[in-house]
Amino acid sequence: MAEAAQEEKEEVISSKILTPSERILGRLEQLAKLDDKVLDYKSRQYLSTWSAYEQFIGQVEKWYNRNSRRYMKYMSQYGKDVISEVEFKTVMHDLRVPFSDVQVHILFMWLDSKRTGEVEFSRLSEALYVALYKRFAVDDDHTTMNIEDQKKWIRMTFKSPTCEPLEMLTTFETLIHLGFTGAMLTELVRVHVPVLATRNFVIFTDQFRCSETLVHCNQHLYEFEYNGGPQCAPREGTIFYEFSMGHIDCPLLLNLNPKEKSRPKESEVPGQHDATSPIIKDQTSSN
Repeated sequence: MAEAAQEEKEEVISSKILTPSERILGRLEQLAKLDDKVLDYKSRQYLSTWSAYEQFIGQVEKWYNRNSRRYMKYMSQYGKDVISEVEFKTVMHDLRVPFSDVQVHILFMWLDSKRTGEVEFSRLSEALYVALYKRFAVDDDHTTMNIEDQKKWIRMTFKSPTCEPLEMLTTFETLIHLGFTGAMLTELVRVHVPVLATRNFVIFTDQFRCSETLVHCNQHLYEFEYNGGPQCAPREGTIFYEFSMGHIDCPLLLNLNPKEKSRPKESEVPGQHDATSPIIKDQTSSN
């Protein structure tokens, strides 16, 4: 009896220490656990087909690319990197995201892959890539697969021509599917080479960077000259990445800009030079 009274007293004391907001948050977390069973079931139903899975990831990726700053700003208001389920879903509600409760729950599950009840909100973009990669692996069912359809895996070597002469550890290998898009490939670079100062990259299929070899964000690898194999024996391939300075698609392709091509050379414009100003000769022009 004495021990029970002591425990009851401790509970009363601890409840007095909690602020009203903390008590409300605790109650919401209890209710969230009750809702999780229903939401888990509805989430599995929603993602039962590949088309729904791919479409949802595309919607989230598009939204995140446009609202990543607002997302990080709102999530950072808690003053911590790891937040609870209720805190995550509350912020998503405040952001007025174009997703249903089931879809927001799916995002939380992807972030909370170990089912700890807490997530690192800054890894949302990485969670999308991991979720899509896992789905590719799950779909490789040896009991029902068509061998020809499954020959889409490639062990890709990622290289950066700019960094290689500097002896930087920027070359890596990974197993990927030919359905990977340019956006997914850039995310792979961010994950495997975190030492780089910039987070913006452009992908090329050839070390000679040109518009024909540029992989746009929404382009798939199977649109290029890559041949895959089964997951157990993938083909090998090489792809290249460079830094982006914010120019549309690729700042390294400025010479391909039609406006740049049509602009006359300084030496062809009359009245642009006087006797004291040297004329810079175009090194690439032929005599």
